[in-house]
Amino acid sequence: MCGLTDDIKGFSAAVGDAIPSLYQAVMACLGFSREALMEALGHLTEKKAVGLMFVEMTNEDRALWLRTYLAKSYYM
Repeated sequence: MCGLTDDIKGFSAAVGDAIPSLYQAVMACLGFSREALMEALGHLTEKKAVGLMFVEMTNEDRALWLRTYLAKSYYM
């Protein structure tokens, strides 16, 4: 039971650390597959500083960042 409690606490901490509106900022980007956007979302969630900057970018800069990141990740 202790392991489950620790897992729930870890999940709660991760949700609490989430960047508000990151999901919307990523998934609203046009011209990318859902799979590619989910890959980028995972990266941005893991790298909080990059995720925070992504949310503040213009739509054009978000698209540029996504093309660059996804090309490096072999999604494009």
